[in-house]
Amino acid sequence: MNKKNKKNTFGMLLRCRRVYARTSLRALAKEIGLSFAYLSHIERGERMPPSSLIIKKIALILKCKHQDLINKAIWDRGIIEFKLDSKTPYHKGQVAMLLVERWDKLSEMQCHKILEILHNEI
Repeated sequence: MNKKNKKNTFGMLLRCRRVYARTSLRALAKEIGLSFAYLSHIERGERMPPSSLIIKKIALILKCKHQDLINKAIWDRGIIEFKLDSKTPYHKGQVAMLLVERWDKLSEMQCHKILEILHNEI
């Protein structure tokens, strides 16, 4: 992981949530089935955030919102996950794939229009 501002990372947010929940690093690692060392590296920003599934387990144990942790993990990883499976309507899969494919080519105006459409639909 790069040496960016470690005060605003997934690891730091995880540490804050864990301390607030009064859970030790060893206890959390044991409960989710990860090694203490691995979780420690994540908190210190030396490893990338874990998968969304593990983040959801962590949030459940710490009794916090998983989406806050997942959002921070996405920013740290620089990767957004789309869940596409056989139940996903074809047109939704097309939208996801086009966004991924054309991400770097979107103008600010196009991004604002996409945001406007999505906010109006929700």
